[in-house]
Amino acid sequence: MRESVQIFGPSIRTRRFPQTAVTLGGHGAPCRAVAAPASTSPSESANSSLVPMTSRPGMIYGRYITRGRPSAKDDACQGGETVRSAQILREKITSGQLTLGIIATMHFWLELIEIARNAGLDYLIIDTEHTSWDDERVAQACAIGRMIDFPILIRPSETRARLVRMAADKGPCGFLLPFVESAAVLDDARNGLYMPPRGRRRPGGPGNRWLTDYNYATWRATQEDQWIVLPQIESARGLENADAIARHELATAMAIGPYDLSANLGVCWEPNHPNLQEAIERIRAAGRAAGKNMWMIGDPRALAERGFTFMCVAEPSMLLEASLRDLTKGLRAGKAAPATASDQPLP
Repeated sequence: MRESVQIFGPSIRTRRFPQTAVTLGGHGAPCRAVAAPASTSPSESANSSLVPMTSRPGMIYGRYITRGRPSAKDDACQGGETVRSAQILREKITSGQLTLGIIATMHFWLELIEIARNAGLDYLIIDTEHTSWDDERVAQACAIGRMIDFPILIRPSETRARLVRMAADKGPCGFLLPFVESAAVLDDARNGLYMPPRGRRRPGGPGNRWLTDYNYATWRATQEDQWIVLPQIESARGLENADAIARHELATAMAIGPYDLSANLGVCWEPNHPNLQEAIERIRAAGRAAGKNMWMIGDPRALAERGFTFMCVAEPSMLLEASLRDLTKGLRAGKAAPATASDQPLP
């Protein structure tokens, strides 16, 4: 018997039934597909749970996604009893593959996960530093990411143990930690992410669904040793401590907050100012010395030319506005439309 989730209408329904599911592998590639049940009988309802959703999951309608303990046969496809999405992302980051994602700051809705995945992106960061998204919606997004092996990360409002712990309880595979100024800040974050004896985490909530049992060894192997953690350097003090931050066991890769860093260096917002560019290279060098990559945000073409491989290419709403602006300007100037046409039928 397998636990499966059908995502449809305004809800996610969990039900238990024999092997009748579409099992999705890495980035949604089908591993095995068999007929899903056509309806829910009263007897099935007793074994079902209906979780309201705050946003429709778009084209994910009608898919059944298995979760829970995979069989040995499934391990090659599902990744076994580990945070598969974190493993996928970590492999790309550490191997220097081009790794592209987006950060949702202005707007966030569940369909954005599918949009990002269908666009060929590698991850999505839900930004809760600047916007207070509905907790249930964030947890549902993490659940979808978990079930389709698409990396969902959270940026908490601050890098403090309690807030990092609460973010972990929602079930992401990693974190973009804002305003990290020292290794001590990461020590505190570790208390929120690691169970005793290595930390002080008190786990609970939807994040527990990553696990098949709740023994300490399982917590450590399944979650703690898999987290993707990206400490953002955003101040002069953080820059001074970049080497120690990069060497910290919690840091998967170095990261930057270029706007806040420029402000704290006295060159707000002068993206090409030598002081900011020197700081970027300083952070990059600290990561390299520790054998770690660096997460950058900005113009992806320019960053790629500079050799960056781990990038956040856009905030979706800002990208949409910029694309529409370019489109309308081009049309009003009598030029060919610069935007790429969608292959989806128009409404």
